Amino acid sequence: MAYHGWARQGKARQGKARQGTVAVEVIEDAVEQNINVDYLIASVGGGGLIGGLSTYSKKVSPQTTVVGVEPETAQSMKAAFQAQKPTTVENIDHFVDGAAVARVSQFTYNQAQQYVDKLLAIPEGKVAQAVLDLYTYEAIVAEPAGAMPIASFDFMASDIVGKNVVLVVSGGNNDIGRMQEMEQKALMYKGRQQFYLVEFP
Repeated sequence: MAYHGWARQGKARQGKARQGTVAVEVIEDAVEQNINVDYLIASVGGGGLIGGLSTYSKKVSPQTTVVGVEPETAQSMKAAFQAQKPTTVENIDHFVDGAAVARVSQFTYNQAQQYVDKLLAIPEGKVAQAVLDLYTYEAIVAEPAGAMPIASFDFMASDIVGKNVVLVVSGGNNDIGRMQEMEQKALMYKGRQQFYLVEFP
């Protein structure tokens, strides 16, 4: 499985907006290339990245659908949406460590609630497979949180056909020693590896 398309390494910009400047670069480059961004997909952890992206993009490109992806076992932003306020999620899985946040802040919740169009939960096994695919086919080292937008493709296939989709792959903090764990999770997700506990009397 290979990933092709418009790829760009962002500049390091300074200022209060910080993570929101990613959206500034995306929209500016899209305008320069005469491209309409139909979907903008990014990971949700504490909510800073998706909050900044959605706030800017909705101001300058309101037709863009902003999608936030969360680990299936750490859906703190979804929990906040349902409760209409930040709430703590118990027993989260820390495999997607960069996005395994038990509670989003009030500020990032306010931004996301106002500007994010859709939240999507991604199984950890699917995230692990995306990390492996990026490394194997594209020589891109991404941490699990950074690979979540790639992992969302299969769950959005019918929505994005013929659309211009921007995925924010952010984060390369991945220890090579975790690759075995990721391969195991990916195989379990695909049903190609199982574990059994046997109790002997």
